[in-house]
Amino acid sequence: MSRDQRIYDNYSVVFAYSKSYETSSSLFIAVDPNKIKANTRQKAFMYEGLTELERECKSKNIHFRVINDYKPIVDEEEIDCIIIDYSPLREYIEQKETVRDYCESRNISLYMCDSHNIVPCQILKAYRRTAKDVKIDLGEFTEEYLVDFKELEPHRYNKKTKVNDYENLIPLNAGEKSEFRGGYSHGMKEVESFFKDRFHEYSALRNKPDFAAISNLSPWLHSGQISAQKVMFLAISRFKKDDKNFISFNNEMFHWREVAEHFCLHEPNYDNFNGALQWAQDSLNNHRKDDRSVYSIEQLENAQTNIEIWNCAQKELVLTGKMHGYIRMFWAKQLLKWTNSPEEALRIAVLFNDKYSIDGNDPNGYLGIMWSICGIMDRPFREGPILGKIRPMNPPKSPLYLSKWRGKKI
Repeated sequence: MSRDQRIYDNYSVVFAYSKSYETSSSLFIAVDPNKIKANTRQKAFMYEGLTELERECKSKNIHFRVINDYKPIVDEEEIDCIIIDYSPLREYIEQKETVRDYCESRNISLYMCDSHNIVPCQILKAYRRTAKDVKIDLGEFTEEYLVDFKELEPHRYNKKTKVNDYENLIPLNAGEKSEFRGGYSHGMKEVESFFKDRFHEYSALRNKPDFAAISNLSPWLHSGQISAQKVMFLAISRFKKDDKNFISFNNEMFHWREVAEHFCLHEPNYDNFNGALQWAQDSLNNHRKDDRSVYSIEQLENAQTNIEIWNCAQKELVLTGKMHGYIRMFWAKQLLKWTNSPEEALRIAVLFNDKYSIDGNDPNGYLGIMWSICGIMDRPFREGPILGKIRPMNPPKSPLYLSKWRGKKI
């Protein structure tokens, strides 16, 4: 278990139950934190979630281990079938290949299961280069996959729950904690809070940083501590499909999330300039010599620019691990104007996002940055300085947001 750290609403766990029941055999869930790409905030959040996951596994008679290497447990427990989580990111693809070679050498069955997406990412075989095309294709499978999960029963064939003292594997400084608490129960409480208190304003206010209208679900969704499929199933069962708030939420939770997965699966250069479409590369190349104000990476990291709202956004990111989604687009686009090249703008945007954001190291972050700087899943706009044909964006007018963050120090 790596990308989807939960036992509920999890296709991998359902499939693992099925395989173990076929042969009346034991089921182990193992997590190797060292194989999960994460910043310090994400590590702290993950370990909070593992604490709850251990209790949940025990309640369902599931053997749970936190490990440093999968090979000893395979030998010790005579494992003959391994199920791994799906991810389109290169680090996980490399790990998958390593595990596959190992399993082939040991005659161990290996399966990969996508429990992160509503529609399994690999269903769409062809690379669609516009968000509209991806959304249309995904829509054909919505009803098939947007179904509820059966309640998970205690495992029948595990003789006695085996847990290890996983806290001994946690570094003393496990990471910087955020305002968000890791774990399935905390994530589902946030879902209920959003549906009750903010959903009715989501369409009108989600792009206004002065208001707290966003879902705040990304920390739990990124780590797989809650299921996007479950969240959408709950939303569709509670709200009308023609409700403008549901339409907006569906577009973000389902469509754009899975457009990001599709992009990262089919484009190996999902976080660099080579991943941009030809029209965007040509346009940005034509404007490489345009005059621009250049800041050092230290000035940018410490929010020392001449645009106050950008500085506030950077402070929010560094100090809290979050940045309002609408401002994040402006934040990334502005880096294109303050660096020597598109390559440098992308490098810094990815560096800051993956270093500080509690939902960093994620396809959604990479698509958001590539959309902002390289026009991925977007169209050409009227040509302008520096940005070329990339969609321009004015600074958001958010006086309350400014007053909240302008006095903060990094």
